[in-house]
Amino acid sequence: MSAIPSTSTTPPSPILRLPPEILQTIFLLSSSLSFPLTSRELSSALSNKHVYTSFCLEAFPTSLKLESDVPDKGEADFQSAILRQPWLTLDVWRSIDDAWLRREEENARTQPTPHIRDSIVVHRDTQIPLRLLREPFTKDNLTLLDSIIGSGAKVDREQNPTTAEVAQVSALAAVRANDAPTFMALCVPATGVTPDITFLQAAVIEGGCNEAIVESLLDYTSEDYLDPAIWAWAYDDQSVGGKKGEWLIALLKERQYRRLANVIGCTAKGMKLDFPKRKRKMQRKA
Repeated sequence: MSAIPSTSTTPPSPILRLPPEILQTIFLLSSSLSFPLTSRELSSALSNKHVYTSFCLEAFPTSLKLESDVPDKGEADFQSAILRQPWLTLDVWRSIDDAWLRREEENARTQPTPHIRDSIVVHRDTQIPLRLLREPFTKDNLTLLDSIIGSGAKVDREQNPTTAEVAQVSALAAVRANDAPTFMALCVPATGVTPDITFLQAAVIEGGCNEAIVESLLDYTSEDYLDPAIWAWAYDDQSVGGKKGEWLIALLKERQYRRLANVIGCTAKGMKLDFPKRKRKMQRKA
């Protein structure tokens, strides 16, 4: 195949005169993510799913290596850098995962290995990229985030406080927007998101009391069961015939009874508990 045509009026760099196949081989052997950034022409020559798959495959160790080698921090940094690349789309990740699995199966036929994993496993210190923790939260991006988390990536709050804060802000924004898929994808231990009372108030008062989101948030803390603002919303909704207010009151009471049962070690049925009361509106004097 001929060399890459240059779009510039200046003479092309000598390396651009090489056939694309040679350039791709250099990229794979270099293990350098900076190599494609040296020119637009070079980046175009290397923009290929097969090339990306081959490049990334070497960054993710086999099960045999994971079980025999001491974890290498440099390996985690390299994997984290790969996950930050905009070209690492869901399509490319699935291609890498398929190739990784084929390699695992081949290794199993030639070498005894205790465990055969069915998906990529990353270094324990590999970081979730910032780009997947903020908009746009497309279906593909959420699926990619879930897959990367499933491989073992995480957000280290001490190492990447900005990334952790972005995840927290994005999760709260999803709650306010009543976006359950995005919230569920973000609100997992690996992202470091830690919901507080602000999340539950936003879910109920601003987000329309999405049942899936509210129930998930109530699993995080028992301190929110008696929050006056939440009960006020529930009473107001119930007073106009709203089903969600009625559902929320029943849920909050059930959770409070369950919490007390766990504390005292027996059933809480029959116990008289003080729940926030409905505020009566003051009548204006004539």
